[in-house]
Amino acid sequence: GLAQFGVQLKQLLMVRANSQMDALWATEQALTTPETTALCAISPSKKPLHLTATRRLLLTAEKHKTRCILLRLDCAGASAAWSRWNISAAPSEGMDRELGAPSFNAHLVRSRAGPSGLHFNLQWDIHSHAFRDRQSGCDATMDGVVAPAFADGPADAGERDAAG
Repeated sequence: GLAQFGVQLKQLLMVRANSQMDALWATEQALTTPETTALCAISPSKKPLHLTATRRLLLTAEKHKTRCILLRLDCAGASAAWSRWNISAAPSEGMDRELGAPSFNAHLVRSRAGPSGLHFNLQWDIHSHAFRDRQSGCDATMDGVVAPAFADGPADAGERDAAG
């Protein structure tokens, strides 16, 4: 299924950790590798995920200009993330008795970089490897709207370095 989303399977590394702490450590280590996008899935635990753990992932990703997606299956608490999304499956638009393209409802719950409360009904286009907004009826891809490309670093990096 990942190949359909453009993931190069020969470049995929999967780690199954025994604990939440091990999963966070492995994700942080992966984020130090150039051009990495790390996906860390956190399942419910007796001990909730601490804000400090999400802050460490954010700072590591910013320092190394990598990306981290934290998939939380627990009750989402505090997070240092730049944005927080709620994603759910949406009906596909396949022909009778056939599966259509994968579709998702995406709700931007929180964003430090812009407006929140936005809703998208997205459909994956396997040929262009891009999401399209089904609600607008527009065929233009949403590249840069959902996940903008990195610039030379985080916008406030100079301010943070100067403040020391």
